[in-house]
Amino acid sequence: MSRESPPDRFQLLWQAQEREPMELAVERIARDAASFRRTIRRRNIREYAAAAIVVAVFGAYAALADTILMRAACAATIAGAIYVAHYLRRHGSAEPGELAACTMDHLASHRRQLERQRDLLASIWRWYLGPLVPGLVLFAISAPFEQSSTLRGTWIGTAIALSIGAAVFVGIARLNRMAARQLQREIDALLPPTLERARS
Repeated sequence: MSRESPPDRFQLLWQAQEREPMELAVERIARDAASFRRTIRRRNIREYAAAAIVVAVFGAYAALADTILMRAACAATIAGAIYVAHYLRRHGSAEPGELAACTMDHLASHRRQLERQRDLLASIWRWYLGPLVPGLVLFAISAPFEQSSTLRGTWIGTAIALSIGAAVFVGIARLNRMAARQLQREIDALLPPTLERARS
């Protein structure tokens, strides 16, 4: 008398899940991925526009500046803005959507997009805030030298300006870390918990 082999563990998990029809699952994932790509493109356009404004404004200001230190501050700010735009273009652009044939292909593509943006936000100090620090510092310390003053109050004002700038940068970094954690939660949610435990 022949004996039937026990059902495969992964097959049982797969069959036990409440699944939506394949066509609906593919459409839903593709729709979410397309919406995410549009969000990334809009964000990047805003950042590119901001970088262009920074270059134009500080370029004009550098032409009118009287001191070498002020011109250096403008140049550092322009260089930082250009670097940010270049890095964002290279590492933060939304990848084109794939014409995937099945749900897992869409999942893999969308997951790569989420991971790419998560890593970008998690490294905000390295490519976004850090390059802008030299310009901020040079602007802050240029004020006392421009006024040719050694008054204590002038340097206190400089210290206050630097403290405010540092607080703003820390706040931006914290918000981006929170966004990176939210993306990680979305990444984790792409795979059902039962299959996640079965894979481990």
